[in-house]
Order: sequence, then structure tokens, then C-alpha cells
Amino acid sequence: MKWKTTLLLLAVTVGIGAYVSQVELKQPLPEERQARSKRILQLSLDDVTALAVEVPHAKVVLKKDGDTWRLTTPLNARAERSLIQRILGEVSWLDAERVLAGTKEKPLDRAPYGLAPAKGTLVISTQQGETTLLFGNPSAVGDTRYLARTDRPEVFVAGSSLFDTLNQSADSYRSRELVGIDTTRLAGLTLSSPTASYALIKENGLWRLTEPLQDAANPTAVGALLSHLNGLRIERFVDEQAEVSAHPEWGFQTPSAKLTLTVGGRATALEILIGGGTSDNAQQRYATRSDEPTLYAVTGTDVEALSLDPQTLRAKAPATKPPAATP
Repeated sequence: MKWKTTLLLLAVTVGIGAYVSQVELKQPLPEERQARSKRILQLSLDDVTALAVEVPHAKVVLKKDGDTWRLTTPLNARAERSLIQRILGEVSWLDAERVLAGTKEKPLDRAPYGLAPAKGTLVISTQQGETTLLFGNPSAVGDTRYLARTDRPEVFVAGSSLFDTLNQSADSYRSRELVGIDTTRLAGLTLSSPTASYALIKENGLWRLTEPLQDAANPTAVGALLSHLNGLRIERFVDEQAEVSAHPEWGFQTPSAKLTLTVGGRATALEILIGGGTSDNAQQRYATRSDEPTLYAVTGTDVEALSLDPQTLRAKAPATKPPAATP
């Protein structure tokens, strides 16, 4: 009987040991617990679906539409990609330098830190819900500011970079890219102007010229063209609701350039028209997009650089082997 008792006690001991080891292994180390206590935000960028910003210089709402971001307040327009990427990069992993915590009996009064009312707010919407970040006064130490979350009792001291990035004019949130597309999704491009005309299509990941001649395209030349295309910047927003047909003086009846872009995921091609010179700046030209009502002004020389000789887009001819020397 003793051997049965011994086996039973051994089994119980092993079981308790396994349970304790599993529990202990799941407990974070002291360093990890300290790091977690300083974590203000930790988000997956793919989960973020909307941002609502209210700061002294702007009150804007941005929403993700497929792979792109759009302003919905104070107007409906494409959002500046570089700014959105910078904001998302900062909120994806935001840590505090210090954490101020009250007690259940005496919670922190947020008013002395400029958090009640807050100097600014950022509401981040994800597939899991909303998180509201509050911005308070600058702190007395370094380039830092008091922050808080509406769903947590602590007050954080963190770098002021995120607040500074957000605290821009509403106009800064608006895209200045005339084209602004992911060129990897581009399947076709045509251009016609008084000085040049060509058409390119992408087949099996490779670009080909189809007009005015049929040939494989030079990847380096096409890459430079697409980079220049995406580099076209809007200099001014001339008219938010432009009626192009009512203004022949804008020069769209005989455009100085017409671009047609076929983009994967879009039901229709994107057409961009470049008109005549603007009435108040000889260096700029009027421009419109087929999917937006706004009249833009762009730099004329940037557009002219797209009017390439189709020969420069052709694949380079293979080098010929020199004839063998005659003995």
C-alpha cells in the first residue's frame, strides 16, 4: 500500500509543480511590468479606421477608405498621406517618460495638468472600438507634455511630438498630391499633349509601350516617369466647385496635357486634365481630376516634364557583340 501512496503523492507534487510553473511563466517580469505601465498606446496600424482631431489649430475628421485616407470634416477631400503616416506611426506605439498615479481613495485631479478641460483630443477608432487621448499642458521638464486616456486614471508625461504633429491647420491635412496613387496598383497610363503622345500597360508585372509603337518598356525610364507623376504637387486650390465647361478661359477645351490612369481596384479610369496658364501666375497651369470637383493650380514645368519622347521609354536594345578580328 505504501508504494501506492508514494505514487499518489508524487503525482500530486508533479501536478502542483506544473501548475505553479505555468502560472509563474505567464507572469511578466518586473522590467516588463514597468514597461507596460508606461505604455500609453499600442495599436496595429491596419486596425485603425478613423481619426478625430481637435487641437487649437484644427478640428478635422479623417476616415480610411480602402487603402486611402480622406478628410470628412471640415470638407470632403483626399488626406495628406505623409502626415497620416506620421500620425499613425506615432500612435502605434506611444510610451510615457513618467506615470503619475493617484489612489482609489484620492484619484488625481486632472485640472492642474491642463487635462480638464484638455488642450486637445485625439479619438482613434479601430475595429475593436474607440480610444480617446487627451493632451494637457507642457510639463516643466524637457520637450514633454501631460497626456491622459479617458479610460484610464493615470496622467502621463510624454514627448510633445504627437501633439505638435496634430496641431496644424486643417489645410495641412489636405493632400497636395495631384495624382497620389500607389504606383504598384497602376495597370495603365496614357498621355497626350501637343508635343507628345504615348500609352503604357502593365502585363504580368512588366510594362509595355502600346502607342505610338509596340515594344517592351525600359523599367528604369518607366520608374522615373511614375516617380515624377506622383511628385506633381498642387500649388493652390483655386475653386472647390469648378464648372469647367462654363470657363473656356481655363483652357480645358484644348488641354495642354491629358493623363488617363487605370488603377487596380477602381471601377473607372482616373482622368487628369491640365489646362492653360492661370490668370495670376504665368508659371502655373489649371488642373482637374475626373473624380473631384476642385480646380487646382500646378507648376507648368512639372507637367511638361511628362511629355516624353516615346523612344526614351523603349527597352534598351541588347548590346551587339563586336565582330571577331580578322587574322
